[in-house]
Amino acid sequence: MALGYELTVTDSKGTEIKLTSMDGQHGGREDIICASYKSNTLNDDSIARSNDVRAEIKIIGRITAENKDTTCELANWSKEKDSSLIYRKVILTIYPSTDNPILLRNYELENMFVLDYTESFEMPTENFSKQINSENDNGLFELYLVQKNGAYSQYIESK
Repeated sequence: MALGYELTVTDSKGTEIKLTSMDGQHGGREDIICASYKSNTLNDDSIARSNDVRAEIKIIGRITAENKDTTCELANWSKEKDSSLIYRKVILTIYPSTDNPILLRNYELENMFVLDYTESFEMPTENFSKQINSENDNGLFELYLVQKNGAYSQYIESK
């Protein structure tokens, strides 16, 4: 059974972008295939604990008829030049399955920005496409977020 995910991105004006794979949430869509969080020490050659650390989140999801406007908002965020809209609050919540609302992890991160955003419209391999393909899939997106330099902080919850 697949893990369940919810992603909420909030800009400085309070506008939210929401994606989910949870049953019954935001129309019960299957927007997110997988997600990862990383606390990355940037100097891998360090022999002592470095303070040069950043939080990173990667999301891979589907582009569907239901979320085409939402994924377009992500694509536009990746091109944003207005400094008040570049850095946003990100909440990534992970559940044991798409129909189990018991919290596995909740990450709340301030000052996140899009380092890379990719949309692809052909599945990379036959095996992978069988796993994720459904009749309303129009492609995939990959969102790679990092925290602003010097802003390393996050709240991680597992209750």
